[in-house]
Amino acid sequence: MSWLQSERVDPDRGSASPYGKLVRGCLPRLLSMVDRNPCSPTYGCFDRGYWHYRTLTDFAAPLHQEDALTLVISAQQAPEERGAAELVELARAALAFWCTLQRRDGSFDEFYPYERSFVATAFTAYAISETLLKLGPEAGTELWSRVGKALERAGHWLGRHQDVVVVNHTAGAIAALQNIHRLSGDPCFARYRAAKVEELLAHQHPEGWFYEYGGADPAYLSLAVDYLAKDYRHSGDERVGAALCQALDFMVWFLHPDGSYGGEYGSRNAKYLMPHGLELMAGQSAAARYLLRGLYRALQQGKVVSPALMDDRYTGFFLNKYAEAWADHQPLTGTEAEGAPTGTRIFPGAGLAVVRGPCAHTVVGLSKHGVIKSYTRGVEPDALYSDAGYFASFTAGVVGTTQWLDLGAQYQVSPGTGRLEIELECTMARMNTSLPLVRLLAPFRLFLHCFGWNGPLMEWFGKKVKDQMIRSHHPVPLQVNRRMVLGENQMEVVDQLRLGRGKRLTRLIRSAQAGALHVASSRYWQPADQGVAGDWEAPAECLALLNRGRSVQIRTQVDFDDGQVYCQVQEVAA
Repeated sequence: MSWLQSERVDPDRGSASPYGKLVRGCLPRLLSMVDRNPCSPTYGCFDRGYWHYRTLTDFAAPLHQEDALTLVISAQQAPEERGAAELVELARAALAFWCTLQRRDGSFDEFYPYERSFVATAFTAYAISETLLKLGPEAGTELWSRVGKALERAGHWLGRHQDVVVVNHTAGAIAALQNIHRLSGDPCFARYRAAKVEELLAHQHPEGWFYEYGGADPAYLSLAVDYLAKDYRHSGDERVGAALCQALDFMVWFLHPDGSYGGEYGSRNAKYLMPHGLELMAGQSAAARYLLRGLYRALQQGKVVSPALMDDRYTGFFLNKYAEAWADHQPLTGTEAEGAPTGTRIFPGAGLAVVRGPCAHTVVGLSKHGVIKSYTRGVEPDALYSDAGYFASFTAGVVGTTQWLDLGAQYQVSPGTGRLEIELECTMARMNTSLPLVRLLAPFRLFLHCFGWNGPLMEWFGKKVKDQMIRSHHPVPLQVNRRMVLGENQMEVVDQLRLGRGKRLTRLIRSAQAGALHVASSRYWQPADQGVAGDWEAPAECLALLNRGRSVQIRTQVDFDDGQVYCQVQEVAA
């Protein structure tokens, strides 16, 4: 792998960006995560639970090594500042430690040893290769060669494997393979990339979104856009550019007036908006500029899920996207309203409905059985009302929820002049609340020790684990029929609930914010989650009616023309 000219960051380019303060503010946290002792065998390891606490985990997660990219960008953004050289040296150490975590077949693990994770291999390969490109000769001949060889092994492994169930993983592989091809000059990586592009395009819905466990998730779509834009800036591939523009046109509908984005109505419940791809696309997409303006306001007001709000596992992963956006930021052109969606839009494929009225912006998750997010519009927009679904506790420790992804959900949508009527029905599904390693830690580790050498077996096992934790749905006999009427100034929701035989309710709630799905980068708190109306709990007499087999009707009315919420709930035996 020959030298390439260093792709150093231009400090002047991102000097006025809205990201610098956030990235700088997180640097002390990153530096506390990394082993900074050059004599330590784990020098450069960013997994503090592994190298420092030593009893929390028996392997270092490669995902943490992506922090190297943030260190290099931070150093190059302010090369004159004290400590810049130390950041570069720690980044070099992080690259070296990443190489030690690679499996012989070229793959990397994500959550447990011998996993051979497609996403960990793709995402870390991109971040490490981008770090190497930015370092250039500063990496040194020995490290450049060592990391380059590890990247080529990772690239060959990615070329032999695929992941189109979660398409943002494929987008990450495309960006990684683009960089590996640029570093190595080997045409086989260009062929791998081209094949991955074909896979990705085959899994983009005509509405613009990419499949995430079969459905549309606006937040994860922003991650796919982020990686595809990184590829597009170098490849100029018109097919990728067209796919990006189509995705961005879909995304604008899910930027809320307060700048928050995504939520429980998506297929994976995630609430973040990745910035780097938007910055790269801002020059040619009004939709990207509209999303960025909303993100800038949210960052300024603290109304977005940012890296500063995340745990150790995901702080660095998200922060490097903000660091890249910092480096590539340029002032926006156009007007505030440019790219803004208007009116009502139904996305039947995604199972989503959006109503942008004069007073409120409301999103309904049809494929999530009527999840509702409503926000006021105007000078000071804010979260108005939230309904993340019903949650129920039954005897024998069973927990059920209506908040599950139902690709075959039964619903009817009837648009009218100034109003939208929605009718849908749902049977609750059992919520996976298991903690499998509490009982199975020793057998699990014994299995990994005995069979971890078998790559195909471990890949099959990983898919089975994800199916069990994420995709399996077992019905529980609580039926919910919902009718909604969304007008310009008011929303009415009428639910009819009936409990079938075989279960007994001990608690029933409707939650404004609770999450039901097992998704690693979800359930992060954001200011819009605090104090929003929507929580309700069934009183004892309501539970008694349901347990006797009676139907119960729950009526909720929200008046939002004046930015206030008036919510009345009645339990009526039907």
